[in-house]
Amino acid sequence: MPNCDWGRPCNCRECTEMNRKEICDICIENKTIITHSQYEMGRKGISYYRFINYCQKCWDEKKKKDEIERQKELEEERKKGENRDLLQKRLEKIDHNPTPIKNAVAKFREQIKIGNSDKYIRDDIIRRFKDILKVEKTRNRWYCCKNRLELIDFRLFFY
Repeated sequence: MPNCDWGRPCNCRECTEMNRKEICDICIENKTIITHSQYEMGRKGISYYRFINYCQKCWDEKKKKDEIERQKELEEERKKGENRDLLQKRLEKIDHNPTPIKNAVAKFREQIKIGNSDKYIRDDIIRRFKDILKVEKTRNRWYCCKNRLELIDFRLFFY
């Protein structure tokens, strides 16, 4: 790859034309019509562009797959939204029973596998779920509603 972008990955017209082949990379039969670049990240965090040559037939198949995948993502997001709305309705009827926020941090760690510190997770819960969990500070300690904490599913709010 030329050094046209000061050593960083590039998908300019010249680089794309340089990586263009005569036959399709997928079916290895038909003539290339489109050279598609895809930004990727290597195992050690080094980014690069991967160039794939497509014939018309393979390009149409890729577009169909991409559209189906996008529809699935939209459907999942719609279902999550419905589940969030249902959760909100159920939480409106719950009485407030305070419990230390460390219980919410523990449940968050259980449901979302994340390597951040407890303080970071606690601050994130305070910022993002303050209304949902009725988070409040009493005598210099953070508390949330125990009944609401039992009902909440943190996975609904993350991808």
